[in-house]
Amino acid sequence: MRGHPFYFLPVLIYTHFAHTLYTIKKAKLRIKRWDVTMSMLLIIGAMSVIVSGILIGAWVSGNGHRGNFYSETPEHQHIRIKAGIYTGIIGVICLIIASCLYYIR
Repeated sequence: MRGHPFYFLPVLIYTHFAHTLYTIKKAKLRIKRWDVTMSMLLIIGAMSVIVSGILIGAWVSGNGHRGNFYSETPEHQHIRIKAGIYTGIIGVICLIIASCLYYIR
């Protein structure tokens, strides 16, 4: 892995992210109700991840998965998977923002 030209990229991204958080913390970002903001982001993030798992079919048994696969058209499967991925991305972003706010607070 050392010979890879982008070996330093994760370290660079992490240091930039850490510096940005430190700058925001030093500037004392003014949010009056940290607990409400973090709670809402955590609720939105958790619900989005749960809905994403349901749409993708992560919590279905093997028989349920086979039944869903053979009863849906390919277009419907594509739409369902696409909605699940977008919902999961939104959930992960909300959870990351909530964790950053916890660190800043």
